Amino acid sequence: MVLAVTAITLPIDQYSKKMARDNYLIAEDAGDSRIYQGRRHEVVALGNDGYNLLLQWTYVRNHGASYGVMNAVSEAMRIPALVAISLFFAVLMTIAGYHSLKSGRIALAWSVAGLIGGSVGNFVDRVQQGYVTDLIALRGRMGGASFWVMPVFNVADLVIVFALILAVSQIIFDQKN
Repeated sequence: MVLAVTAITLPIDQYSKKMARDNYLIAEDAGDSRIYQGRRHEVVALGNDGYNLLLQWTYVRNHGASYGVMNAVSEAMRIPALVAISLFFAVLMTIAGYHSLKSGRIALAWSVAGLIGGSVGNFVDRVQQGYVTDLIALRGRMGGASFWVMPVFNVADLVIVFALILAVSQIIFDQKN
């Protein structure tokens, strides 16, 4: 299961990140590349002039973990710490996936596979580049001003979120039964 999800997720994730790096990087920000953002390209806009939801392609380097956690930590400490944490949780998720399959909880096993598969995409970025490439931005606007902005994310993050939703659904279903 893990190999199947990773085999599907990894190439799509890595290709989309490469496209973002190749097409949206304008110039390196010499001041602080950790917060550098390239241009944005509007892909989809739903709504009208008063209120709309935007999906945009962009390029953001995330040197920390989710929501920029650990961005302020030096690279010499941050990268080994994030790699070690990733490997630790991969082992835990593998054990959880094995027990899920053994107990017949197929949805939970697929969820664990998604968590691992999505994590591999971000792990590859972190090891190869020292940061994770994020490229998908969602935001809501009302009257021209943004009122809701989601942190920029990538395909691997999407797989992880869907896997978490599947896991929570399975847990709720198990508790009802």
